[in-house]
Amino acid sequence: MEQFLKDYLGDCKYTHLSKCEFQGSYIRVNNPQLFIADPGDEFPVKIVTNQEEYQLTVENPNSVDLCVVKTDNCLFNDDIQKSDCIVFNDTNFYLVEIKENSSGNRNKKRNKAVEQLSSTLEALINAGVNLSNHDVKAIICFSRSDNYPIRASANSQRANFQSKFNASLEEGNTIIM
Repeated sequence: MEQFLKDYLGDCKYTHLSKCEFQGSYIRVNNPQLFIADPGDEFPVKIVTNQEEYQLTVENPNSVDLCVVKTDNCLFNDDIQKSDCIVFNDTNFYLVEIKENSSGNRNKKRNKAVEQLSSTLEALINAGVNLSNHDVKAIICFSRSDNYPIRASANSQRANFQSKFNASLEEGNTIIM
């Protein structure tokens, strides 16, 4: 899948500006646990230690090979906002949009996340990416201090998302591969 994505979407569009530790959009790992942070502003997500601030935990108990794709501010560079990252292995494909859990209208943030996840899936489909061999989940990740395993989203657009993209719309901050 990684090579397929590279063939259809290319790689980082910001290498000339990048301050990333891992140059490029695709990071291959097989760690039993990953911590992903969205530093905000114009920077893509990054893999950090559990001693640093992070919003998403990826549990990989069998240490299978997986790929983290930095999408927003890295792989995509158009005016339409995309999800923050993609995490996938041979069978699972997670698109993740990270939102701060600060004060404000959570439903508005949730709806914006759905737009960004939809935009990313549409870009993948339009590029010819075939996800039919994967269990596809679009994850809205509100930052929290406790583990919150993914579960069905409270968003009313869940059914439409499933029928349009054949992907489930879920919320949580912990993915189990």
